[in-house]
Amino acid sequence: MNTPRESRNVMEDQRLHDQDHWRHMRTLLIVAVISLTSCVDNRSTAANTSAFSVDGGRATINAEDIASLAELSATEDMRIDGNITDLTLIEWVGIFRDGTIAVLQPADQTVRFFSVSGAPLGAFGRKGGGPGEFERPLAAGWVGDTLWIRDPLLRRITFVSPQRALLRTVPTPSKLLPAGASASDTTVYHTSYPRAVYAGDTLLMSAFNRATQTASLLRTSSTGTIVKSIVDEPNAAPSSVTLDLANGKLSLRAPFMPRLLTDVAPDGRLSALLTTDMKQSTYTLTVIGANGDTAFVRDIGFVGEPVPSDSMEQAVEKALERVTGTAQRMNAKRQVEALVPDHFAPVTRMVVDGLGRTWLGLRPRAGVSRWLLFSGRGRPLGTVSLPGNSRVVAASENAVYAITMDDMDVESVVRYALTIPPKK
Repeated sequence: MNTPRESRNVMEDQRLHDQDHWRHMRTLLIVAVISLTSCVDNRSTAANTSAFSVDGGRATINAEDIASLAELSATEDMRIDGNITDLTLIEWVGIFRDGTIAVLQPADQTVRFFSVSGAPLGAFGRKGGGPGEFERPLAAGWVGDTLWIRDPLLRRITFVSPQRALLRTVPTPSKLLPAGASASDTTVYHTSYPRAVYAGDTLLMSAFNRATQTASLLRTSSTGTIVKSIVDEPNAAPSSVTLDLANGKLSLRAPFMPRLLTDVAPDGRLSALLTTDMKQSTYTLTVIGANGDTAFVRDIGFVGEPVPSDSMEQAVEKALERVTGTAQRMNAKRQVEALVPDHFAPVTRMVVDGLGRTWLGLRPRAGVSRWLLFSGRGRPLGTVSLPGNSRVVAASENAVYAITMDDMDVESVVRYALTIPPKK
């Protein structure tokens, strides 16, 4: 039987496989940001605009400004202890409007519910293919007060009422087609999955078109007809090396390369996208509305933390472990090392909460999990420091919820009371 940490790794591998198309669009957002910039102020003008005094638009924040942000108070006031409540791998946490906490447990094929105080309220779901059953519940969100849960193995969405009762089940589209297109059309998106559900069962879909090598966020009907492309661009800056071997091609990802980070608010109101330019020591946060309008763009400077030479050497060797043959290995090493950055990526995680705020998980230091918080209109609200390996997963107006893991790899859900100074 896998340990919880091994199960977490298996689930992470599944999620990366499930989101395979994003690897084909690692710089989709670089292109998307360029196209979206036409909707906001000219960059040369906006670069001189302080993000501390502007809502929306585009603005630049330097590393010194980030360092000067206020540290927001976060005090633990509730804990759902995984040892006491027998929690398994936690994939998603959501907060009902009345404060009820939903915890998605893929390994148990259930959603567990807890009161505001953390008391168990029961569960929904079990293993199987019938109504109210799951094979792999992997993601969830909200349509008003209704909870929706995606099961990629059953290719369907299950809707659950605030009373934790089954409302209905609908299939997810197997293909996404432009209006009037046939199934043989080259614009068909074969690899797709829902990121948000809206009233009337319209969807926000992540999709990849293998024929045209195009990756997208798309608004679609419940049956897969494309209503609008929110982001749609191919090509990516190199972050991996492809080798031609006798038995086929082998792709090697360069270590320490920043990944494209994406997240969608639980109700789909906003999508956040983050790219990092290691050479310019800048990362760019772009937040887009449900209809494709740009809420804001922030270009944020950072002071890079150098990658120790021994760590770099070990990581490169690990990347090459599937390469055999001296000449081939030397060639691969030369190509991989040409891509490896000198510094660690500054942001490792990103979460858009139910209020449309964006949480950027900064590279942990000294055993502290640090998060940079932006309002839904792009104002930096401050930084939040949480203990150890805390991973932010949800937030309400005055609280942030995080998953923590103890020395025995048992996960718990912790709520921290959050104090944010009023807008000046």
